Amino acid sequence: MRGLPKDLVRIAMAVLSILLTVMGCDGPRTRVVSMSSSGPQGANAAKATIRDGLATFQCIDSVAGACTYVLFLRDCRAGAGDPACAFKPIEEFTLKKGMSKRIVALPQDFEFCVGHGARPTIPDCQ
Repeated sequence: MRGLPKDLVRIAMAVLSILLTVMGCDGPRTRVVSMSSSGPQGANAAKATIRDGLATFQCIDSVAGACTYVLFLRDCRAGAGDPACAFKPIEEFTLKKGMSKRIVALPQDFEFCVGHGARPTIPDCQ
């Protein structure tokens, strides 16, 4: 798929996922991740909903006024006596408090971290 815009590939993958679902093929199930914390300065809350190749990320509340997301893949292949994992960033974005973003056709095994006021650092955010 060399030379195709990233958005075109994501759209094609989302359409394929929908077609397979309509034809009765089971795809990935829904995964909802909610994170919240509160302290003397206020509250932080973020949510991600992932279903059938469509992910919706929300910045519900943030002391800093925005949530910074980092999406990545983890590769933990053991080899040459090195049990450490390699981390491959996929995408990074910031959402203002109250905003959301949808992304289609993410890899099924992607992971993410969210930070408030600072970019989360992979893998320390885990």
